[in-house]
Amino acid sequence: MAVIRDELSLARAQVGNFHHRSRWYAVENSCPHKGQQVLSQGLTGEDRGRPKIACPLHKNSFSLRTGNHWGGNKEWQLIKYALAGDHRSHDQNHVARRDDAGGFP
Repeated sequence: MAVIRDELSLARAQVGNFHHRSRWYAVENSCPHKGQQVLSQGLTGEDRGRPKIACPLHKNSFSLRTGNHWGGNKEWQLIKYALAGDHRSHDQNHVARRDDAGGFP
């Protein structure tokens, strides 16, 4: 399975774009654990069909759908961004906007 990663700057925030199983996701690039801009270099995968990203530094996992920490740490919530355009296409030209919907992974 191919994974395409990209970074873009959005109003002073770095956003990591992830392509996983024919769908695009966008979450902040900063890992809440140490505050480093590294999630775009993380490992993507899934657990019971739910897509996730793991920080390359300490392997903390986060839901790509909701931004929630996979281990349930409420303080380590990622900001999730909604994508304008066809998020199911292979086209990388998407516009991200902050999405505060939340929810459990």
